[in-house]
Amino acid sequence: MIETKQIIEFAVNNNLPFYIYRKPNESTINLGITIPNMVENGVSPDIFLNKSGFIFTPFDKDNDLYFIKPVISLSFKNETDLNFGEITNDLNKLVSLNLSSKKTSSLFNKSLSQNSDSFFPSIESLNYKTTSREEYDNSFTIFKALLDNNILSKIILSRRIVSQKGSLKDIYHIFSSLLLRYETAFVYIVFIPGKECWCGASPETLLISNKNGFETMSLAGTNHYTPYYMNPNNWDKKDLEEQQFVTSYIRDILANSDIKGWSEEKLTVKKTGTIVHLLTLFKGPNPLNSKDISYLINNLHPTPAVCGIPSVSAENVIKEKEHYNREFYSGYLGPIGNNSEVDLFVNLRCAKILSNGIVIFAGGGLTKDSNSDKEWDETTLKSQTILNALEYGE
Repeated sequence: MIETKQIIEFAVNNNLPFYIYRKPNESTINLGITIPNMVENGVSPDIFLNKSGFIFTPFDKDNDLYFIKPVISLSFKNETDLNFGEITNDLNKLVSLNLSSKKTSSLFNKSLSQNSDSFFPSIESLNYKTTSREEYDNSFTIFKALLDNNILSKIILSRRIVSQKGSLKDIYHIFSSLLLRYETAFVYIVFIPGKECWCGASPETLLISNKNGFETMSLAGTNHYTPYYMNPNNWDKKDLEEQQFVTSYIRDILANSDIKGWSEEKLTVKKTGTIVHLLTLFKGPNPLNSKDISYLINNLHPTPAVCGIPSVSAENVIKEKEHYNREFYSGYLGPIGNNSEVDLFVNLRCAKILSNGIVIFAGGGLTKDSNSDKEWDETTLKSQTILNALEYGE
């Protein structure tokens, strides 16, 4: 029997881009592997909407996204479903196609080879540093003044945490741990040799559209899970206001579109692991065409759940005053299909994986009622999604 771990390690060792994911509340694992020249770049997602593959988009719309077109596609619930002979042959064919791969390694290696680190960025090469409390508080003071003076209604302040607990060699362990701990999240790894490796367990849908209709969501406000917080009436004013900003924003986008028949569901609570959020779903009974998908993607991203209100002003403040580049944190990602089918999720509860460590990203929404200590604690809680996955099963 071939194992998912072996396939992932083979792809990393042989310089093959891949993505692997599981959708929320599903059991099927989806894996796509390709060669580097099948990974495309672009600023606009529109040019990829009629293709089949996986899209990986940064927070900043002006920066390039990646579109990964798979050569090998696998979907399975159990590893016993995998055909050993076929997969082995297909992977070896990929290596022969990959002219940039200067060294191959056996599919049956027990662990990632040492050479897998040599072509991949490190903490030092990218000069990553953990956001200090002083840096965070300085940004908080600037953001809060904009809120108090009614220049902004809401803004998200985030930070990064650099850890050497995990690295490129641990990607399968992180992924399998996230699968076990976060059944209601979009769990994934994206690997682009020499450039990017990210993993995460996102609780937030950006947009889903298929033959059954479409769905998007307003997700905001954060608490540590207790039964008390499963009732939205028990949440405090700050969280309810923060979530309402996002809900109103999405409602207005849908109201100004050509999309018909959509509805807004009642406010509820979503639990992902030990964290709960306020949730409002928006649904429509019909699948969206490519024009409507493009409209929603380009207007929803970045939502007030990861940026702020007004959107453009908040985004500019974040770029100037947050002290670091968010990269793909709070962007979006997911599979897209030829028939205007998309499953896109906001890149939250995520980390960038390096050759000798990981960089965890976490943020929280600020309003006039925000308190620096509480917001810092919220980002600490969210960072535990990845940190706990590293420790799980050790």
